[in-house]
Amino acid sequence: MSETEVLIEAVVTRRAVWSEKAVETAVSAIVDTLGVGVAGVFAPQARIAAATILPTRVGADDDDSRVPVVPLLTDTRSFAVADSAFVLGTAIHSMDWDDFMHPMHGHCSVVLLGALLPLGEAIDRSGKDLVDAFMVGYQVDWLVSLALSHAHYHRGWHATSTIGVLGAAAACCHMLGLDATKTRHALGIAASRAGGIRANFGTTTKALHAGFAARAGVEAALLARAGATSSGDWLVGPSGMIATFGGQHTVHQAIVEVAEGAARTAEGRPVHALESPWGRVQKPFACCGSIHGAIDALLTLREEHGFEATDVASVVAHVDPIVLDIMRYASPSDENQARYSPTWVMAATLVDGAAGAAQFGLAALARPDIWAARDQVAVVGDWSTDDDARFGGRVVVELHDGNSLVHEVSESRGHPRRPLSAREQEAKLRSGVATVLDAELAEPVVDAVRTVALQPVRRTTAAIRNGIRRQLSSVDSLQYDRAHEVGGAIRASQTVDERAS
Repeated sequence: MSETEVLIEAVVTRRAVWSEKAVETAVSAIVDTLGVGVAGVFAPQARIAAATILPTRVGADDDDSRVPVVPLLTDTRSFAVADSAFVLGTAIHSMDWDDFMHPMHGHCSVVLLGALLPLGEAIDRSGKDLVDAFMVGYQVDWLVSLALSHAHYHRGWHATSTIGVLGAAAACCHMLGLDATKTRHALGIAASRAGGIRANFGTTTKALHAGFAARAGVEAALLARAGATSSGDWLVGPSGMIATFGGQHTVHQAIVEVAEGAARTAEGRPVHALESPWGRVQKPFACCGSIHGAIDALLTLREEHGFEATDVASVVAHVDPIVLDIMRYASPSDENQARYSPTWVMAATLVDGAAGAAQFGLAALARPDIWAARDQVAVVGDWSTDDDARFGGRVVVELHDGNSLVHEVSESRGHPRRPLSAREQEAKLRSGVATVLDAELAEPVVDAVRTVALQPVRRTTAAIRNGIRRQLSSVDSLQYDRAHEVGGAIRASQTVDERAS
């Protein structure tokens, strides 16, 4: 077994004492990700995923020979835990509102929580257990990302699923209490499940990538627990991930990168990716993160100068060339494409002064004012800086009165060096929950999500499931479908108005 696998296993199996900052950031990531997951439980992608799985009665908490079962957040019937992870991972990623990790160029938290929440519920783990396992998985994703580096993403791989599956497997092994040998086998199994291409960005499949990885991570851990084996050369061997998925490093360089990452310490403690100045990036906007810097710059100008869309002659956003490679849809036809349409994103931001869930639903896509504003917007791939800040941007706004306004952002809001405030994080949580629950039902769910680290996983999921069940009982299914379809809060009384909008 190579040095790299030894180092990664050491992270998975040791009981590290992480810094207070790292733990706090992990809890913040879990709360944020779960809030986004509640917002996405009835998104089209999640409902498609749920339509492909079947309930089961097989399973037992205290029997290692059986597969754990757990309900979906939207269904009281029991499903295999890996199937529940598939649906939850897809739901969380459906709005592209979940955080991402810079070195990974992918969404780490969604895959980890998508796998861990159903597993934690099925085997009755505590909130602390959830946080511990999450931190293990996050660190593994970080170390593998150091090995594969940026070239992996540039070749067209979607690291959320290619790398995310490894972190999920590691996290599940930790939650299940597997030893080093079984953990090694689980990681090798997970490596064989890695996949996902960026060509599918802006489609249903993009969200499914997160679900696929969450499911495969759970399955890899359960297979290893049951006795399945794999190669120890899954990462740096001649047919391992570096050789087949490609990175900019040689195998030797990859080993050095991972060794240095795993060996970093501060005040006698190992350094965790979550406390890195270029680690987790929060997403205040519900669209592709590559354009968040430009959104941030436009909103700053709008707030500072108080103009409206009708005052604007033109908007030019200068972004890194990779943004236009990632966001390829000039004229979006659905919500998925809207989140990956640079001109739509900027036009919606210009008109509404926001880029949340409401700016990308079908109701928004039916709005003539946003379509008209697209004619005033250009997004140009001629702005670049170092890799760490590549998702910044420079925006130039020309007003009808002749004034020209310029603002440049190197690191958008949510970057580790510009983290969202506690108030902004709370507002995002409440906004996400409000997309599916009426106000009186939302509050207990918000409380449950906010305190997820302090209570048993089953208590958290029960509170969420209860809120959703009560919401569904207040509207018939047709009204519910229509209310969610237009992307607004689900209220029967608003359905007709929303459909007409």
